[in-house]
Amino acid sequence: MRSTFDNALAWTIVSLLVGFAVGCDKGGGTPAGAATPAPPQAMAPAAEPVAASGKQYTIVSAPLTMKVGDKAVAKLRIEPIKGLKFNAEFPTKFTVSGATPAKSEKEKLSSKDGDVVVDGKVGVISVPVVAMAAGTGTISLVGRFSVCSDEQCYVLQDTIALTVTVK
Repeated sequence: MRSTFDNALAWTIVSLLVGFAVGCDKGGGTPAGAATPAPPQAMAPAAEPVAASGKQYTIVSAPLTMKVGDKAVAKLRIEPIKGLKFNAEFPTKFTVSGATPAKSEKEKLSSKDGDVVVDGKVGVISVPVVAMAAGTGTISLVGRFSVCSDEQCYVLQDTIALTVTVK
């Protein structure tokens, strides 16, 4: 069992610690007559390049028109906004889906396999397409890629749609 002295000592220590903490929060740590330091200025966040759509890039995809049985290579472009460039060193990969009326001859596209190349500051994706039946449909590419400024790179993920019409 604790003695009255131990309890009094414990409460005294707690009171001192609480008083010190409260005093520090109110600026009580500044000696009398000393100037109060100015509050730190908030640093402006680094400006991040962003396109009007809220993205660091634009996808350029022209609709493809084919005849049944034809094969073609569709070229899609990832155009970074001003101040950025497509990252040639990033292992860019896309998974391709969509089966009617046309489909991609490859289910996976990558920079490693040469399906994604850099043309200046732009990334170009080559999609080998075969027309199977008459109609209009969409081939979807879901993937990851990167665009960079001189200071920073952005790893991005997006779905790109390629509209295909087969006659």
